[in-house]
Amino acid sequence: MKDLYHYTDIQGVLGILKFRKLWLSSVNNMNDHQEIIWLKSKLKAEIDKVVRVGNYSDSYIDIFRTFVTILEHSTSTPYICCFSKNHDLLSQWRAYAHDGVGANIGFSIDKLNVSNELPYMSAVKEQALGYSEVTYNEGLSNIFVTNLVDVLLKLCEESKLENGKPVWHPAMSELATTCLRSAQAFKNPAFSEEQEVRIIHTPYSDKSNNWHGNVSDIQFRVVNDSITSYFELEFPHDAVTSITLGPKSKCSEAELELFLKSNGYENVVVRNSSASYR
Repeated sequence: MKDLYHYTDIQGVLGILKFRKLWLSSVNNMNDHQEIIWLKSKLKAEIDKVVRVGNYSDSYIDIFRTFVTILEHSTSTPYICCFSKNHDLLSQWRAYAHDGVGANIGFSIDKLNVSNELPYMSAVKEQALGYSEVTYNEGLSNIFVTNLVDVLLKLCEESKLENGKPVWHPAMSELATTCLRSAQAFKNPAFSEEQEVRIIHTPYSDKSNNWHGNVSDIQFRVVNDSITSYFELEFPHDAVTSITLGPKSKCSEAELELFLKSNGYENVVVRNSSASYR
């Protein structure tokens, strides 16, 4: 994959590069209020439709509703760091880079030591960390949901019977896990211009609130007058390939290049946005 670009303000650029850490933040404070639940909401609507129009027994309907309950009450909270595939995107400048005054940092994803797959909620760090392109295509999300419901119906048919009624099939739990993992990479089509790729972290927290599989100790900060949790992902110097200054940037290129050299960064391309936004 080509380089990925993380848009932020100049203070963010300074902090990320100085400490060589990316923040993987709780989805509970993302810009899209339906973050992560987009796919689950579509699935719930499809199951409600199947229950409404299908001629299914009460035992089938109980399984459908149990499946939805598992999705709605999942304890997994993904932690995400967002990137764009585009280094000079006006919507990104306006939304994430201090209205164009900030910059973006170009990263080589291959240097970040993150696998190209959706993570599991796991106590094993390698399984709880991955990256994925975001899918905005509503047709693909509809196909995914339809296929998943078809599999759920098939599992109902294959379930063992108790008093002549199907019971919960073990594979249904695996199907719920598949849905929860996939939900991390589906997003409302209204955000498609962002061309997002995201690093996703899903460590496991036990009943004593001890974390397992986490890339760092859990941290907290204030975002939009609310408290949000995050983890820190450390990266090597050579993961940084470029800095693109926003269309309203006030940053001195000479000072930026001096900062880069003083902090051990070499061969980093510094450039200006070509967007005519003032």
